[in-house]
Amino acid sequence: MPMHLGSLIKLNGTNFEEWIESVKLFLVISCIDSALTEDEPHVPTATSFAEEKTKYDKWINSNKICLMTMKHSMEKTIKDNIPEASNAKKFLTNVGNKFKKFDKTEKSTYLSLLTKTKYDGVGGAREHAMKLTNW
Repeated sequence: MPMHLGSLIKLNGTNFEEWIESVKLFLVISCIDSALTEDEPHVPTATSFAEEKTKYDKWINSNKICLMTMKHSMEKTIKDNIPEASNAKKFLTNVGNKFKKFDKTEKSTYLSLLTKTKYDGVGGAREHAMKLTNW
């Protein structure tokens, strides 16, 4: 059941759950998900065994492909707003933090704040917007 890159769901801001499932499925089927499932191995030294070097090289390749796959399957505006990471697992965490779910009480608190807070005339509109986003 091979998949191709074009079959991935593109992250558009409203479909995080579907996107993450699509990306993980693609990486698992392609056998390149080790950067997401394993911690980064230690950098091999000159005295390291061949299997340690092979494992490290495989992880580095997986990490590069995972990062490229995730970035390729995002809209540019979303990709530009995700903090950069050299580790695929960390990058996925950064993406997840942008799209974390709020519980209903938290959502209603923010909605109430947004609808009831009025511009007080002190400072500019930018400061008012920053106050709302950092409440």
